[in-house]
Amino acid sequence: MRYKIKVGSVVLTSVVCATIILAGFVFMWAQSFTSTASPEIYLHTEEEITIDLTIRIEDGVTKTIPEVEMGREATWNDLTVHPDGMIEYEGNRYPFLYYEGVFIERYPETDKGWVISEVEGGYLVNGELHSSGSIQGVMMDLFMGSGLTPNESSIMLLRARSLGVLEGEGDIVLRYIPEEEVNDIIEISSSIPTEMMRRHFLVEVTDDPPILRDPLFEDVPEGPFVIHETALNWEP
Repeated sequence: MRYKIKVGSVVLTSVVCATIILAGFVFMWAQSFTSTASPEIYLHTEEEITIDLTIRIEDGVTKTIPEVEMGREATWNDLTVHPDGMIEYEGNRYPFLYYEGVFIERYPETDKGWVISEVEGGYLVNGELHSSGSIQGVMMDLFMGSGLTPNESSIMLLRARSLGVLEGEGDIVLRYIPEEEVNDIIEISSSIPTEMMRRHFLVEVTDDPPILRDPLFEDVPEGPFVIHETALNWEP
């Protein structure tokens, strides 16, 4: 296939073209050693509070909702959090905060998670027949079993659907990234003391699934102010 590049009346020399191609290969090579994160942050409080919340990723925060200035850090100042979970920021209301970021250090390898296989009459999870007869029911049960609320689990299920996981051909692999590993890559800090639960998963659909062990989750934290962070991203 031929490509024609025209920049005004400038003729690109073979050296320039080679440089452009080499830069593209370098970019793709760099991408192969990076990971991306796109979590939701839910704020649970017993009474109305106002807080500042900061995300830090060494290689950069690339998007936030609501929008704030970004770099290695992104801070939402003066968030008003209500007991029903709604968040007010600059006159608008949000059910959760959202951000995207990139980091050169990839997610660590993990053998914790679930392999979901469709069989006649239902679904196997790590080789054991699950009680639910639908993939939606299986995934909802797994997410809620990890400590997520029904609403948070539903949003994770919507994320899985948007990624095409539910319609994929093959086994669904959900790898759990332990909290201590997430903490090493992405920092969250709050202007007031808080408990935090982070549930990050990598997902892929494959005909050659690995052998995974059921994750062991710490107790769901409780307190007057608790952060739940959830993420479902494609296996890089």
